[in-house]
Amino acid sequence: MSESPSIDHHRDIGYAEARATADQPFTVTADPDGDGMVVQGVCPACRTFTEFAIGRGIVGTKGRRRASAPAPAEITVFCMCGHVHAERPPEATDRGCGRFWKVRLP
Repeated sequence: MSESPSIDHHRDIGYAEARATADQPFTVTADPDGDGMVVQGVCPACRTFTEFAIGRGIVGTKGRRRASAPAPAEITVFCMCGHVHAERPPEATDRGCGRFWKVRLP
């Protein structure tokens, strides 16, 4: 995860897999390795900078890359703030508060 570009205003909230509504814009940029995109912004629930990577394409047979399905207009983003949130289950795959929301892709 990249360093926050601004001051972090983390809210110490308990972990919960719940839908949130993004109340601030997110930046969507090309992944440095050119194989996807990176969504950056502030989690609407815990108010912490978060960075979510989106892969593109599917690795095909013999290491060749096959064309993937058309890119969606929006995706579901999960909080990846990296802070410890109370009651976070050990099997959780995200690294945040458990909230998720939709982000429109360019």
